[in-house]
Amino acid sequence: MSKFNINFHKLSELTLLKKSMTSLARFISVHALQKTFDRRTPKSRTFSSLLLMLVLAGIICTSSCTVALQQDKHEPLTACHRCGMEIQNSEHTITAYGVSEGLLPECCVPCAIMDILELADDKSGMITAFDDLDDTKISISIKNGALERITPPDTVIIMGGICMKNKIFVNKGNSRTFLKNHDWATEEMLKTVPDTFAKLKKRVVSYTYCALCGAPLKDNEKTYFSIMTGKHRRFVFCNVKCGIFGAHRLEGEEKYVVSKDFSTGQLFNAKKGFYVHAATPPSCSNRLVQGFISADNAAKFQSRYGGEIITYENLEKHIAHDFQPHKRKDDPAT
Repeated sequence: MSKFNINFHKLSELTLLKKSMTSLARFISVHALQKTFDRRTPKSRTFSSLLLMLVLAGIICTSSCTVALQQDKHEPLTACHRCGMEIQNSEHTITAYGVSEGLLPECCVPCAIMDILELADDKSGMITAFDDLDDTKISISIKNGALERITPPDTVIIMGGICMKNKIFVNKGNSRTFLKNHDWATEEMLKTVPDTFAKLKKRVVSYTYCALCGAPLKDNEKTYFSIMTGKHRRFVFCNVKCGIFGAHRLEGEEKYVVSKDFSTGQLFNAKKGFYVHAATPPSCSNRLVQGFISADNAAKFQSRYGGEIITYENLEKHIAHDFQPHKRKDDPAT
């Protein structure tokens, strides 16, 4: 979510107000200066003072509008479906399509590739990305676990070692321009899409069941919860309770934690979310915890189904106290 409360639909109105106030301030300032030098009568001096105050008010208002417009440029945030890293939710967000959840936001192309290979039923899907230098659109098609098509065909990737440093470009020319301007990036990091795909494919793990309780993930899409650890291990859970209990058993190893808003399906940083504990919605009475991206969404749900709204930190305390699932061979503790 954006930390600013201004409605994006009011951007044009703010722009118009800014221009109007700027013009007014200029008009008043000219006449105020003329009257300031005209000191023949008391009335002119009074008029000058009044106009100068109006100039000051116009400048303050114009500055406020400018700040509002600058704040309004911030895009709302979402979370990468695979690793949970917070990213801007805009028309240039990388997406993966083909898995059961539909169109998924991704922080980088490697995360998008892994999501399709690990979660899509037939390991098929489409990735849409944008050149990190000039925003040219890039499409990568995957079919039955193999690369089908790359557009443009000369697309290359910088594998930076961590998600935020993974970059994609339509050709080597753009990538080398990027390399010149970023000291951390080296020529050795530059890879073709087929080479990157082949390397990532070796890391694929099948995510069919909850890592803790064994419930089918397909039956629990609205309560999706995943953990990406600092050791690049990923665990996917059927619901918030299993996920948080799994996080406890990882002994502080987790790095990113992502959940899904129960009412909207939007992904978010689980540690910043709000949760309704002990609610009993239809067909989900066995879950007892639903996650939400905002306090408002949680309150709307609570007003209909009851329960207590709590933060992630407090939810951890609840779950550590009252949830003790049976062990599985492939749970995070093993």
